[in-house]
Amino acid sequence: MAGGDKGDIFHRIESLNAQIARSEGDAREQLIKSKLDILHNHPGFNSDLLLYNTITDAWTTIGQLPFAPPVTATAVKWKGDIYIPSGEIRPGTRTTDVLRGVISKPSFFSTTDYIVLALYFIGMVIIGLWTSRHQASTADYFKGRKDPGMGNRPQHFRR
Repeated sequence: MAGGDKGDIFHRIESLNAQIARSEGDAREQLIKSKLDILHNHPGFNSDLLLYNTITDAWTTIGQLPFAPPVTATAVKWKGDIYIPSGEIRPGTRTTDVLRGVISKPSFFSTTDYIVLALYFIGMVIIGLWTSRHQASTADYFKGRKDPGMGNRPQHFRR
């Protein structure tokens, strides 16, 4: 997720809106002036790129956008990319820019990981071939040949 407001300016403006609704006369005019001052001098929205982890239920900052991020805009996926047409870059100020983001899928499996996996599979095949060299039938495989302590004669059990 990119952009947005951390809430402090929003809460200041909403607090002023509530005070404006309750006040009259010069006090009301002064509160409106304070609100407009905040809106006109708004620094822009937060440019942090945030990643949400559903397991830890926490947000992590993974970078920053090099431009003012638009908010109140719909992101659209088209031909494998993300497009954000327009949006507010500060309260009441819309941009005409259309932003395009390229979706990249980083590989979490490195070349070393593939080599280790290949060596593991090769080792498993070698172990399988080595342990099967004395097996002449599936019976040998499932019985593990015959138990040396049992001998070759059938065993009878008594009660």
